[in-house]
Amino acid sequence: MFNINIISTNQVHDSSAALFEDGRLKFAAEEERYVGKKHVNFAWPKNALADAIQSIAPGKHIDSAAYGWKLDNFLFKRKTDRYSTFPSNMFPASKRNKAMDILPMSVNNMVADKYFTWQFTNQMKKCQSNRRFIRKPSHIFPHHLSHAAAGFYSSGFKKANILIMDGSGETESTSIFIGNGQEIDKFKSVHSYNSLGTFYSVVTYMLGMGWDGEGKTMGLAPYGNVDEKLLKMIDITHTGYNVDMNRVKNLRNYVRYGNTITQRHKDLAATAQMLLEKAAQCLCEEIHEHTGYKNLVIGGGVGLNCQMNGSLAMLPEVKNCYVSSAPADNGVVIGASQLASRELDAFRPEKINNAYYGPEFREDQIKMALIRLGVKKFERVDSPSYEAARDIASGNVLGWFQGRMEFGPRALGNRSILADPGISLMRDRVNDIKNRERWRPLAPSVLRNDMSKYFEVSKESPFMSFTFPVRESRREELQGVTHVDGTARLQTVEESTNKPYYDLIKEYSKITGTTVVMNTSFNDRGQPIVRTPYDAINSFMRMGLDRLYIGDYKISK
Repeated sequence: MFNINIISTNQVHDSSAALFEDGRLKFAAEEERYVGKKHVNFAWPKNALADAIQSIAPGKHIDSAAYGWKLDNFLFKRKTDRYSTFPSNMFPASKRNKAMDILPMSVNNMVADKYFTWQFTNQMKKCQSNRRFIRKPSHIFPHHLSHAAAGFYSSGFKKANILIMDGSGETESTSIFIGNGQEIDKFKSVHSYNSLGTFYSVVTYMLGMGWDGEGKTMGLAPYGNVDEKLLKMIDITHTGYNVDMNRVKNLRNYVRYGNTITQRHKDLAATAQMLLEKAAQCLCEEIHEHTGYKNLVIGGGVGLNCQMNGSLAMLPEVKNCYVSSAPADNGVVIGASQLASRELDAFRPEKINNAYYGPEFREDQIKMALIRLGVKKFERVDSPSYEAARDIASGNVLGWFQGRMEFGPRALGNRSILADPGISLMRDRVNDIKNRERWRPLAPSVLRNDMSKYFEVSKESPFMSFTFPVRESRREELQGVTHVDGTARLQTVEESTNKPYYDLIKEYSKITGTTVVMNTSFNDRGQPIVRTPYDAINSFMRMGLDRLYIGDYKISK
């Protein structure tokens, strides 16, 4: 037994915390779920960290802390000029902090280590964990290497090509690694000035979707056509790409005001999506030509683009593809912890095939929330899965709150809104309930063994990471979750990873003959996914849901 506890935090983008015990992931959560604000950035994840610390037995110490950012390059050398291409920053870039730039790297490292060790110590005192302390020095790893580790070490692959793409790491925006056993070696990288993630974010901003609305751009793309006049935004060759940010900044006349989306906006989204996919495909072909590996791992914030992931998974050079439940910056806590485990000889690389590493709640906590919110109409049921399946088949829209919270941006059957996938107007109703745009697609959850019945590709997708074509013969049956281009962003469900959700879909299939349900995250627009019973019940009372199944309780209005 290794008996080593490693805790990791990320407080740059999508603040989060994770705990590894004896080489295995035990807890992971995002700070946004605790503070009620999506995409919490540049904030110490004190609440998620408190839950992580309290998830291990009282009195146990923390052996080491891990960080997925090379702090001497990122925090202490603030190259703010690299963000000057963003439309919101048309003013002259801030000058660098000269004092920090001239400090030796050794000093920067020392200051970073002491600062974050001090942060951990203070947090442990607040958690009434005065017997807990960090026994060894902190481990600090490069950002893209942490992304690569989070994907590769969790994939179950012995060998794989690893593609990391985001807005920016410390100095790079795209990195290609080669994974072999426990070794991860960098093949090549692309500088932050030439960023696919920044390109897609700027287009998203121009389309009026906000700075965190890349998923909306991806959903809008199938409604448009590629505009040849915009193809020069990215020059793509067989060995790489070059983003022409001057052309991207000239998209100012595409800026959308109000709620009107024109064909020009749809075409811009379609063109940006096509360019992103083509650039990523060229990178995959290049590394495959070098290694011959047919396993692919995708990470970084761009790895949330399911349409791109689906196109890469279907390349002839790719046999198996893995994307973690949290490929963006929230997931670097996983990779940093795994790298630290390896350095401490407590490494147990194993496939992570579920995302249920957040907090869970007891029955008495659920009852307390019911009483606190004055809920009158509720009952305890023998089989929530059976009752919920019957409600869905009757056309009801349900809140479904069970077990441990998912880690990552997508609800995967524990903090979900569920509905019938075969009703075309159901998508409109669910989007209205969540106050979302009606054109946005919703996802199907399908039993893994039945995937090939409904989709043209039979590859596992436990984290809703891939968009695949729906079989034409099944599109009528799945009209509520089939997007305008005939695809769907699906989740495959297995009994071994989520039995209550598996049983629900199984019961639903006995009634309807369809082993698919519509699944979207349990949250209102602009809000993070619900975390606690109080959050779930309060949201249920405010939203237009028909029922809420929380633990063994069925709540009605």
